[in-house]
Order: sequence, then C-alpha cells, then structure tokens
Amino acid sequence: MNHYEALGCIPYLYYYISHKNSEDKLSFHSLIPLFVAVNGFQYHVLFSEYQISRLFDIICGIYIIAYINYYTSLQPLGYITTSFALTIYVTNLYIDSGIVHVIFVQQPFLLYYAIAPIADKDKMILHL
Repeated sequence: MNHYEALGCIPYLYYYISHKNSEDKLSFHSLIPLFVAVNGFQYHVLFSEYQISRLFDIICGIYIIAYINYYTSLQPLGYITTSFALTIYVTNLYIDSGIVHVIFVQQPFLLYYAIAPIADKDKMILHL
C-alpha cells in the first residue's frame, strides 16, 4: 500500500464533495475529482502490487490530463503545470518518494483543475 499517495487522494474527494452543486449539470468535468479519488484509492490502497492496476491508473491519468488541458482556457498555465508535474513524475520514478509524488504531481493538477475555467462547455463530454 502506498500510504502517502493514498492520503494525496483525499483532497480530490474533499474538493468534489465541497464543490458539488445540485444545480450544476452533470458532466464528466465535474466528476473528475471523484474519479481521480476513486481511481487513486483503488490503485494506492487496494491493488498497489498489481501492474495492471498501475497501468490503468496511468492511462486514466493521461486521459484526464489531456481532457483538462483541451477543455480549459487558462493556457499556457495548463501546459506548464502538466510539463512540471510530468517532469517530477519521471524524476520520481528514480527517487521513489510518496511525498514528492503527492506534493509535486497530484496537488498541482488539483490546483490547476480548481482554478482553470472551462473554455467551451458545449464541446464537453457527457454534458447532461
């Protein structure tokens, strides 16, 4: 079990719960923090020793990062945040520090998600 990384998922869950508004339309974008929290818990808590779970976690992360960078209008900050976090992620493959992963990979993406407005809501996936 990856204790620090699992704790790093809690802010995503907190953000989802604290920003959930019954008046907002359901969209994939609004569910991203919940999805990241659940996906993070399943990998870092339940199945951290399985490579398939790690691969699923990485693929989901890549999709969410691409989605957020495509649909948000606060650029180039999104690309800078992504570049920074991915550089730290690759560097951390050699360091293998859970604290580094939480502070410099997980949290910058949550911060960017929280401050970046959606550019074009009509193009969003699952906008009900």
